[in-house]
Amino acid sequence: MKPILAAEGTTRLVFLDNNSTTRVLPEVIEAMVEALESGAGNASSAHGSGILARQVLADAREQVSRLCGTVSGQVTFTSGATEANNVVLRLPLTSRGASIKRVVTSTIEHSSVLGPCAALEGHGIEMVWLRPTEDGQVPVEHVARAGLGPDTLVSLHWVNNETGVIQPVEEVASLCRSAGALFHVDAAQALGRLPVHFDLAGFDYMTGSAHKLHGPQGVGVLAVREGTPLAPLAHGGGQEGGIRPGTENLPGVAGFGAAARIALDGLSRNTSHVRTMRDALESGAIARVPGAIVNGGDVERAAGTTNLRFPGLDGEAVVALMNQRGVYISQSSACTNMRPEPSYVLREMGLGEDEAYESVRMCASTDTEIHDVQKALAALSEVVGILGSELHVPRDGQAKEAAAG
Repeated sequence: MKPILAAEGTTRLVFLDNNSTTRVLPEVIEAMVEALESGAGNASSAHGSGILARQVLADAREQVSRLCGTVSGQVTFTSGATEANNVVLRLPLTSRGASIKRVVTSTIEHSSVLGPCAALEGHGIEMVWLRPTEDGQVPVEHVARAGLGPDTLVSLHWVNNETGVIQPVEEVASLCRSAGALFHVDAAQALGRLPVHFDLAGFDYMTGSAHKLHGPQGVGVLAVREGTPLAPLAHGGGQEGGIRPGTENLPGVAGFGAAARIALDGLSRNTSHVRTMRDALESGAIARVPGAIVNGGDVERAAGTTNLRFPGLDGEAVVALMNQRGVYISQSSACTNMRPEPSYVLREMGLGEDEAYESVRMCASTDTEIHDVQKALAALSEVVGILGSELHVPRDGQAKEAAAG
């Protein structure tokens, strides 16, 4: 894979923000270009170019279905996990057959779940908000105490995008089946990183996104158990079984299919590599920053993610100074970290405002190499030396200017 280069075109940049997005693989780009240059037309057309387009869609659907652990007829392509999450979470309002009167979710979900759920409250749907433990997990017993029944939809993420903490979604699925409740899993951070068996796990709905597994941005997936209520957000076409009307993003879907095939074929090998890189990064950071703490480090996490608290250091300044040294890290979700606010995920885990501000997220991926880790750790040593144990940069969105000065 070609490295990301700095503006001068000479220095490799180290990308450790892979929970926000991942680099598109060369094989994925090739599949997308091939779809663009193949002469494939609109998949809804009856002529030859339409037939070719439908074949591209069918092949990609089969590849993504295999990654999801389900049959291809249950997979719908969307513009991303955000749209797919909204399709599911708006069901109390869009589907007469669902008869959903209450929704159970956690306070540490991605914003694409929190937003729709907050909107449901405004429409009179009962919401049950579950808080995590200090380790960042949502225990099964907390879900059980929420009062599940046939009128309930439960929505939980599989892997937290900020801490990498793995949630007990398969146990929750079993609990929901017993109670007759519907269960939605946000698997955006799990697909391509954990073994996923949608059919065997008994999920009702599962959502994901291509760009989290080295595919293109702007393409997502919704897997649905056969016979489960479903309704579109928009109307005006019969594409994707009528659930996602509008002409399909053919090159994006082709890229998603290629990324899914590569991720599934190399899952075990890639997981081992990513865990090795993450562990080297984590242990090296702890050795360089006195008192460093891994948020969520005492429970099972996905292989690539570490969320580190550096007592006495301002996380926003750390991110800015690391960026100046060609190392890209973050503080929280890419959907929220442009705001100078402490991570709501860490606050829900019991961290105080200052402790949340002291935390940064680093995420390795399949293309992270040991020399990337070494450069990141060298940069971190410089940053710690600059900031010292007592320096706090103002948290008014001006950390970059303060750090540069």
